[in-house]
Amino acid sequence: MRLRIGSALVILVTICIFFSGCTSPAPSPGNQVAAPVVLQVISIPALVPLTGDTKSYGETGAAGLELAEADINRYYESIGAPYRVQVNISNTNGDPETTLRLANDIHAKGGTIITGYFSSAELASLKPYTDKNGMLVIATGSTSPELAIANDSIYRLISDDTSQAKAMGYYLSHENINAVVPVWRDDIWGKGLNDAVSGSFSRNGGVMAAGVSYVPGTVDFNDTVSDLDVQAGAVISQYGVDNSGIYAISFNEVAAIMDAAKEMPNLSRVRWFGCDGNLLLPGLIGDTPVARFAADRHFSGTMWGVFRPGSDASRVTAAIREKTGREPDAEPLALYDGVWVIASVKTLVLNASTEELTRGFVRQAGTYDGASNRLMVNDAGDRAMASYDIWGVKNSGGHIGWVMIGQFSSQPDKGVEFNWMSPNRTG
Repeated sequence: MRLRIGSALVILVTICIFFSGCTSPAPSPGNQVAAPVVLQVISIPALVPLTGDTKSYGETGAAGLELAEADINRYYESIGAPYRVQVNISNTNGDPETTLRLANDIHAKGGTIITGYFSSAELASLKPYTDKNGMLVIATGSTSPELAIANDSIYRLISDDTSQAKAMGYYLSHENINAVVPVWRDDIWGKGLNDAVSGSFSRNGGVMAAGVSYVPGTVDFNDTVSDLDVQAGAVISQYGVDNSGIYAISFNEVAAIMDAAKEMPNLSRVRWFGCDGNLLLPGLIGDTPVARFAADRHFSGTMWGVFRPGSDASRVTAAIREKTGREPDAEPLALYDGVWVIASVKTLVLNASTEELTRGFVRQAGTYDGASNRLMVNDAGDRAMASYDIWGVKNSGGHIGWVMIGQFSSQPDKGVEFNWMSPNRTG
């Protein structure tokens, strides 16, 4: 994974040795031992939600960032490079206003680059500011197609929801679901994903009902699930219980939605499906009524993943799992890779302008093959290769946990591939 970056750094260190006097000549009997190499600290501000609706993803994202810092510094030390990376993590609470304020603070201190995990609502709030002030944002979390804009300040290391919608449309059809009733978070991400999946599902012959939306910050979901149950009843009467489902587009509030839904006559007998905002959440597994509901309803869905992960992906995943105590998705791996690329560009041009940083990042990303696989971005600055893991909640002998069910991939110029892992089927 680090061969390309390593080569650049070795060249850089060699230049430093011969032209900048980074090492002293071999000591003669009367000389002192060579002075230690002076280190240049590369500071990388990172914003993640350590509290709030996206806390679980923020915590695994922070773990990926911290692991990248440790691995890069260990690598620099091993080759004698005069650099160290420092990732400075701040908590956004998943709140657009807090995210914007923190970006303002970074800019005021001379910062030109930010990385981290952002919801689409956060990036939508942040984008005008970073565009205007010449900053570069390297992000995961956000997947709204509305933010897939060429030549702006935002570069997303995951694919937008146009690809997730295609994967979800395939999956629903594969599961013989003819109609779903969506319940979605009423923000730029929720509305965009709902519309995209509706289009994809209909192209596969499915029907998306009107569904029910809710305002971010909602705590009481009784009215929401009452409306949802009525629509589910209408869908069941037309398509049958085995061919109907609920599609939840949410963050961790999905647990509260399920808790309110578990006694409803229709919602408690159809399958439930989810998305990248609510899969792998710890609140849906274990020995709780909500976890049992999720397992009974065979809750499963699509989230951005790593296409055919290799040994480094397994190592990084294992390290994040050990640190956080739960299974991470692939986005922390993308953040991990992003820090490597940022560091490699900064070491080559320490005082680079934002334009130079951006050009360097895009060039390096185009050749970088890391824990999250090919990092190449498309014309809109989003991940070019789309791969989605299918995860579900499964009750195995009384133990309720997450299992991977399948994988969908769409590669540039290589078409679509869907792999079904039948031993892990939730149904």
